[in-house]
Formats: sequence, C-alpha cells, structure tokens
Amino acid sequence: MGSYTFTWPYSANEVFVTGTFDDWGKTVKLDRVGDVFEKEVPLPVTDEKVHYKSRTGVVSPSHVSLLSSPPKL
Repeated sequence: MGSYTFTWPYSANEVFVTGTFDDWGKTVKLDRVGDVFEKEVPLPVTDEKVHYKSRTGVVSPSHVSLLSSPPKL
C-alpha cells in the first residue's frame, strides 16, 4: 500500500476528496493547513489509474482529475 497527499490550494470552507480508492464513498475530508487544504490518503496497490474528485464546501467549483500513473509503492 502507498499513499498520496491531496492538496486544494483554493478558497473554500471545507474540501472532500473521493474516488476509486474509497469506492466513491466521500469518506475523506481534507485538513486546513494554513491557507490550503491537504491530507495524506492511503492507496491500495493497483496497476489501474486512480480516479478522484474533489468537492468543496462553498466557494470553489468541483474539480475532476486523474492521476497520470499509480503512485510508486
């Protein structure tokens, strides 16, 4: 198992990240660290791309991305 640190550097009240790593369960809330939100999330070993979506509480729009390759484990 490896991990990836998700970071949201934009204005928001709260930020959640969900994806294939938590079966799209919306289970991970990023922590506010100064002016950004971030959290290290454990990821399972996989040869597949990890899909994820960040959703903010109010201010910023949703953002959808793909990690270009699985994290190195």
